[in-house]
Amino acid sequence: MRTAGRWLLVSWLLAALVLLAMDGRLPEFLAGAASGSLLVLGLVALVRQQLAPSCFNRPPLPERYRAADDLRQPIAAVVAVAEAEASGGAAAAPDGQAFTGLEGACHPSRSCDCPLPRWSC
Repeated sequence: MRTAGRWLLVSWLLAALVLLAMDGRLPEFLAGAASGSLLVLGLVALVRQQLAPSCFNRPPLPERYRAADDLRQPIAAVVAVAEAEASGGAAAAPDGQAFTGLEGACHPSRSCDCPLPRWSC
């Protein structure tokens, strides 16, 4: 029944196009249908884009995700951050220093101003 319904719809549409072509109004119909379709598709895309949630008002990622995303971090540091966050305490690196994200200081033996935590340099 489903295939028969589609064939019936296609045959009626084809008959309508033939009648429009015989009457000389097929180009106007195609131009109107194409421009109307583009207008509707553009409006739908605009509404969808405006209704999408903003990426700027999302909550920040948990510390364990930021630590895990930094590929320079040793796995022990990532596990320590995740365990500290799971236990509700402050995240600490394996050497005992607190992990507060991207601090402004490097390891004490280095004299640079890199944005990495001290225990990751």
